[in-house]
Amino acid sequence: MPSIRFNTVCSCEQPEHDCSVCLTQFEPESEINSLSCGHIFHKMCLEKWLDYWNITCPLCRTPLLPEEDASCFW
Repeated sequence: MPSIRFNTVCSCEQPEHDCSVCLTQFEPESEINSLSCGHIFHKMCLEKWLDYWNITCPLCRTPLLPEEDASCFW
């Protein structure tokens, strides 16, 4: 999953954001992943989440893969 820098998706005028996995604040140069549901996480936090065979968003449980692709994991 490609990552991007936090400061490219959030402007300085927006309130501070925290990663819902590690509960730490995003720094402007943090590498993040933005999911199709709109939630963002540190790249390493999301990778660790996926290492445990979780194939949904850690926050809202939206599937990260289409239904037919997700069946390959089971």
